Amino acid sequence: MLNRLLPNTLRLNGLRLEFRPTPSLSAAEVERVCAFASRFMEGSPEVIEEGYLSKRDVILVRERPDGPLVGVGTMDVQRYEVEGQTRIVLYPGNALLEPRYRGKNVLQTVVMAYFLEARLKHPRTPIDLAMAVFSYKSYLLLPRTYQTFWPRHDQPTPAAERELCRQIATRYSDNVRPGPAGEWIGTVPKHLRADVAPITERELSDPHVSYFYAQNPGFGLGDVLITLTPLDLSNWRAMLRTTLKRQLRRGRRKVVGAA
Repeated sequence: MLNRLLPNTLRLNGLRLEFRPTPSLSAAEVERVCAFASRFMEGSPEVIEEGYLSKRDVILVRERPDGPLVGVGTMDVQRYEVEGQTRIVLYPGNALLEPRYRGKNVLQTVVMAYFLEARLKHPRTPIDLAMAVFSYKSYLLLPRTYQTFWPRHDQPTPAAERELCRQIATRYSDNVRPGPAGEWIGTVPKHLRADVAPITERELSDPHVSYFYAQNPGFGLGDVLITLTPLDLSNWRAMLRTTLKRQLRRGRRKVVGAA
């Protein structure tokens, strides 16, 4: 495990992101995190709690220091060896946010903070972002944010990336097996509530959503699709472009609403 080199808090679009080493959480804080998560996830209290306590850090999202939680998440950072090369993998998980706060680039900001931490310690080691996605909404973050990611409907996954996905799936999930196109699927003992991210014919008209559904038809039962995104220069450029576009759209909506 990497040593932790992060700020305690960051401010973002009116939100306060607090980065906490998991052992530092009090019993009362763990209870509040799990209560918030249970609004979106189905699973036993023990399983939901383990999902947070088994990761390196927990991220708490509030509007003010003494305010109620409006979002939670976790981050793990691990080393892997693939084809003789060391890779650092950032693994965010259990990320949940009140609907009214979505679109504020929270996940992108969290990923950047942990990327900078890992890059300071390992200036020449490739760094990847991996996610185990329950829902099409999480999967859509990839094509809407980055230029290169796997798996995807229009390109085959390279062999090294496929093997890395297998190793990640094995670390974090059970019943790891190839999906319909050979991409890696795992199973975890919890899943999103049915009304959080249902897939209808409207969503399936998007080729990315259609691909996600074809690869992971058991998404509503606890199956997760393992995804991988290299955090290289081209992807950071893509992320900055899409982030700026979101900020501009939000600014225009505020101006229109105030008119």
